[in-house]
Amino acid sequence: MGDTPRTDRANNADVEREFQVFYAAHYAQLVAQGTMLSDSLQEAEDAAQEACMAAMAKWDTIRSPYHWTKKAMSRKLVRDRQMRRARWYRRLLPQSPPDLEIPVPPRSSVDERMRALDVLAALRQLPPRQRQVMILLAECELDHQEIAELLGTTPNNVGVNVHHARRKLRLLLGQGSEPVPTGDSLDSVRRDDPLYALIHSTAVWLRQGIHAKQRADRKEGNR
Repeated sequence: MGDTPRTDRANNADVEREFQVFYAAHYAQLVAQGTMLSDSLQEAEDAAQEACMAAMAKWDTIRSPYHWTKKAMSRKLVRDRQMRRARWYRRLLPQSPPDLEIPVPPRSSVDERMRALDVLAALRQLPPRQRQVMILLAECELDHQEIAELLGTTPNNVGVNVHHARRKLRLLLGQGSEPVPTGDSLDSVRRDDPLYALIHSTAVWLRQGIHAKQRADRKEGNR
């Protein structure tokens, strides 16, 4: 999804209306991306809300709100995971992924649900850094340089992680084991690329489920 068109803002009411349009258009997608990135719906919701509020505070200075907010959300999720890892290492505790709550779209078919769950399960089997670069590149649509800056690494290292992640995902998702060229990335891959399509369709499926969850939460709150 692209950015909501910007308009000239004459007063705070205009800013508030424009932000609300942006929030309604992009919040569920941000949470879906964050869930795939962090393996936690709750963490993704918290990070997306924090990023949206930060965007609101800087609204007049942000040229591309959706892109800016994706990066802010991703930065928080990556930083929080690094902090958790540091605490685990200090306590000598093993790392275990949290249970992943999945909001299922109400009209989702059995095949759609199984396919999405297969993709999420495959992503969970990747090392954290490989999963991060795949989601940041394939779904958050950041480039190698942006990902490298966010993760504190180099563009070359990002490419290496994408290369290994794609090879493992192809095997896990039954797409064959053909050799993947060194430095393989999604930078120039079309949307009909099978691996990209699976990741993107899973994000869309999650977004629909999150929309349904929002509606249910609002309905419950109005009772």
